[in-house]
Amino acid sequence: MTPPAVAVVGAGAMGLLLAAACTQAGVPVVLVARGPEAAHQLAGGVLVTRGEALTRVAVPIAARLEDVAPPEFWVLAVKSYDLAALLPRVARALGPRTTVVTWQNGLDAPEEAAAALGSGRVLAAATEQAATRTGPGEVSHRGEGPTWVGPLSGGRDPRADRLVGYLQAAGFLAAASPVMPAVLWGKAAVNAAINPLSALLGWPNGRLAAEAPTRTLLRELAEEVGAAASAAGHPLQDPGARALAVAAATGSNVSSMLQDVRAGRPTELEAITGAVLRRAAALGVPMPANQVVYHLMAALTMPAPP
Repeated sequence: MTPPAVAVVGAGAMGLLLAAACTQAGVPVVLVARGPEAAHQLAGGVLVTRGEALTRVAVPIAARLEDVAPPEFWVLAVKSYDLAALLPRVARALGPRTTVVTWQNGLDAPEEAAAALGSGRVLAAATEQAATRTGPGEVSHRGEGPTWVGPLSGGRDPRADRLVGYLQAAGFLAAASPVMPAVLWGKAAVNAAINPLSALLGWPNGRLAAEAPTRTLLRELAEEVGAAASAAGHPLQDPGARALAVAAATGSNVSSMLQDVRAGRPTELEAITGAVLRRAAALGVPMPANQVVYHLMAALTMPAPP
């Protein structure tokens, strides 16, 4: 098999959207499914919905990452809780010039990948694209937003520029960032505000920004994360306003955490709110609103008593 430029691991909302967009743009890409059965479900192509427009894209599919020749970029678009089990397999599938890109919610994924693979192998990505997986091989693109790529330690890296070129060709509003730690904290502030609150209430993103009580809470959750980011040396510019703007801009989108709750899947609560709470505690920064939301979400997703 000819090595692809981009191999996307994970057929969730972002994986489907990214693989379809790259295919349409002519970027050599393959989408790695979760085994033969999942690959079979994708054999008919990826169905992308944008407003009233439906497009079916014949995306190259692999059943396992071991079936893919080492690509230029492994883009790991799996859930944060699946990353630990995936990384040893990725380590065995690296080519001499392969770069691994983490594409998860939360703060921990790039560090986890760097510990397993070596920091020189890893770039971090963060995106505010809004997408909802509506079925096997089906994704609804519900909001445009920027995507950033860069090394976890900050600074410039020509590999980030190259991946950004592929993303821009695919229609993403992408840019290389020399300040990825601050970008990741900013994304964490948005995620910690929108995801658990939407999952608790069962609301799409836009309603959180539209209703007065949740507007206030959304801002408070994000500003607490901003305080922790400042204590960590990565000050954010008005994280409360940013969270409100993202919620409004992705108004019809159903957050990934709400999608998981509705589907009965594990959520990324630990990767999103849990991670910022742990870091805030180490920095001595109080986060009372995030603590309450964390415990409510933990209670919501507890197994039913026998």
